[in-house]
Amino acid sequence: MRILVVGAQPGEIEFACGGTIVRCAQRNDIVSMVCISNGNLSHDAIAPDELAEIRYEESKKAATTLGAELHWLDNSDFAIDNDPVTSLKLVEIIREFRPDALITHSPADHRVDHLSTHALTFAASAKAAVPQLEGQNPHTETLPPIFEMDTLFGIGFEPVDYVDISEVIDIKRAAVECHGTYLDFNRRIRDRDLVQEIMTVGRYRGLQCGSGHAESFCLTRRSGRLRAERLLP
Repeated sequence: MRILVVGAQPGEIEFACGGTIVRCAQRNDIVSMVCISNGNLSHDAIAPDELAEIRYEESKKAATTLGAELHWLDNSDFAIDNDPVTSLKLVEIIREFRPDALITHSPADHRVDHLSTHALTFAASAKAAVPQLEGQNPHTETLPPIFEMDTLFGIGFEPVDYVDISEVIDIKRAAVECHGTYLDFNRRIRDRDLVQEIMTVGRYRGLQCGSGHAESFCLTRRSGRLRAERLLP
């Protein structure tokens, strides 16, 4: 299968579904990650342009750790919208990659950029299938199903599907720890250990489904996007 994961800021894909990406790669799926923004405003002391370069390098390392490719759209933080330029960039990625399934943020999420990313992904995947919308790549033949990944700390999220990541939890942790700049910022400024928080959510989702650690998902229920077979690992 071909799995395309679309996230807002650097690191958020790894935080929410890094284990699932590893599980997909282990079954020989081709996985590609799209990061919409460049994380340029996520620090108190590093200038935005320099920070964007650092976070790009961290994201490349994390993607390699998970066994995935990385697409970097380079929008500024807090500047994600379903605008024509960003939408067409994502349309071309979808048309070139031709995913069997998409994973992105939940529309129930509380962060504005996450809500915008869900709307952007839903719209772009529909536009990609329009034959008369011209682009560099031919239109897709079907509308891929969209899986919504867990929200931050699971707030307001009611899972309908789980992926057991117990055997790959160390790989997920390694990918999360690639984002050292952001982790350090949260420790110093916000007194938060994001690694521990992410592991705690994974353990909690594991308790819900009878495994050691798990990641949880919902399926966007729309006509033309539902499948009878199980797509996640």
